[in-house]
Amino acid sequence: MTVREIAAMLKVAPSTVSIVLNDKPGVRAELRQKIRGILEENGYTIKTAPETAQEARNKITQTTPATFVSESNSKLNGQKTIMCIYYENTNYMSLRDDMVVSFMNEIQRRCQEMGMNFLYFVTNEHNIHHFFSRENLSHIDGIVLMGTEYFGTLDPAILNCSVPVTILDGYFPFDPVDTVNNDNTNYAYVLFDYILSMGHTSLGYIKSKPELGSLGERSVCIRLAADANPVKLPEKYIVEVGDAAEDIIDQVTVFLKRRGKDLPTLFICDNDYIAVAAMQAIQRSGLRIPEDISIIGVDNSELSKIIFPRLTTFQSSFKEMARMATNRLIERMAMPNLPAVKINVSLQLVEGSTVKDLSK
Repeated sequence: MTVREIAAMLKVAPSTVSIVLNDKPGVRAELRQKIRGILEENGYTIKTAPETAQEARNKITQTTPATFVSESNSKLNGQKTIMCIYYENTNYMSLRDDMVVSFMNEIQRRCQEMGMNFLYFVTNEHNIHHFFSRENLSHIDGIVLMGTEYFGTLDPAILNCSVPVTILDGYFPFDPVDTVNNDNTNYAYVLFDYILSMGHTSLGYIKSKPELGSLGERSVCIRLAADANPVKLPEKYIVEVGDAAEDIIDQVTVFLKRRGKDLPTLFICDNDYIAVAAMQAIQRSGLRIPEDISIIGVDNSELSKIIFPRLTTFQSSFKEMARMATNRLIERMAMPNLPAVKINVSLQLVEGSTVKDLSK
């Protein structure tokens, strides 16, 4: 069963099942135990959170792909096995459950269609070698690495992995590895076309300081699109923020206070999470959205749909990205010597109520 199917059976939100799967707080003990039991019956392994920060730095997950597959051998029946790994860098994942669930469900659905087994694990910088080492992959045929939170250069353990690897939502243009990402170039030019059509010429940019996943490329594309258009992005209106909601709110609040009345009419944000936190700072500062300041996000996440006013954003095709990544991995499992490909999937504008029309 997929995460969404388990959620429907128990009459809970998919994010609730994802919280239990990743051992995050926020689910009462009785319900957590029930969800945990069903997840384990369906072949999922539950991440155990370290008790202290020191343990988090030192801990190596004890359940390996090899031992997990070996213990579950009665379920494998000689079928090929695809392992899906989420690289966790920060708290970011728990706030994008709709993306994670969409990725996992589609990968699992495609595996079921192909008669393959599906395993899911969470890793981080401390134990990534553990998951990609040859001795732990004897029963694994291919890996989809969800790189949304991956930061920096690719670990050699990934590049030298003994089984094929496809990276989903991670930008590595110079590495010989298959990747599937949002098309940030097309997004940036569509974004500026829309901004100009709405009459905005004074723009700000709230960008993520940690350039996780493909956010670094997104930032470059936004700046290039600005340079190619009559409107620019002045450095005085660019705000770099952290990855925690409280930090974003504080950093945007300080920026607004420092600028006073010298503010852009519209803020571009790297994603919905940043946009929603920035909206809190703007509104708490006594400014109205969109009357005083407009704002645009990216992802069309659940957050964008429940915030008021509803966020104008861009839809990321999570399901299609996951399908393409899985298909490419299956191709490479059959033909390991294929050249690496970089697949980009277009985003679609979703108009909410956070952009004021100044063109009238």
